Amino acid sequence: MLRVKFGDLKAFDDLVTRHRNAVVNTLYKITGKKDGAEDLAQEVFIRVYRARKTYKARAKFTTWLFTIVRNVARNAIRDSKMHENVISLCDETESEQSQAAFKAGQPSPEDMAVLSNLREDLEKAMLSLSLNQRTAIVLSRVEGMKYSEIAEVLDVSESAVKMLISRAKKILVKKLDAYLQDI
Repeated sequence: MLRVKFGDLKAFDDLVTRHRNAVVNTLYKITGKKDGAEDLAQEVFIRVYRARKTYKARAKFTTWLFTIVRNVARNAIRDSKMHENVISLCDETESEQSQAAFKAGQPSPEDMAVLSNLREDLEKAMLSLSLNQRTAIVLSRVEGMKYSEIAEVLDVSESAVKMLISRAKKILVKKLDAYLQDI
């Protein structure tokens, strides 16, 4: 990013290439809009480029980047009421792989129905979380960020991140209790 700050367009292209998939996947998981995530990712990288001259390397670049991702996602949800749509915790390739593996084991139609219902209920449960809870869960579990990095992205304390994730887990467990009873 420091090279981008000083006008290196090749460095910006490399930066976009390196982080594009993570940005798109995170936006998709937060907003629930696959097509919208592509457009929002473009908005993120436009903001990165516009802010290049004022960029200060105080924290990891990804922390700064995901702060922009969060702000873009929040604006998109507010502006278009995307929160009414369903989101997925796994990306498409992961979902396709799990379905292929499931098919290889030739599960019963009942098992397929339970899996489909579980995925749908999990997506609905995720949407019931606050934006900060949902973002904290996605950044922690999907992007593998540390609590300290998530705290910077959300502009809250590390203990607040722990609380957000703890409360989110409790909500998810409560909403998915019927599935957990069968385990």
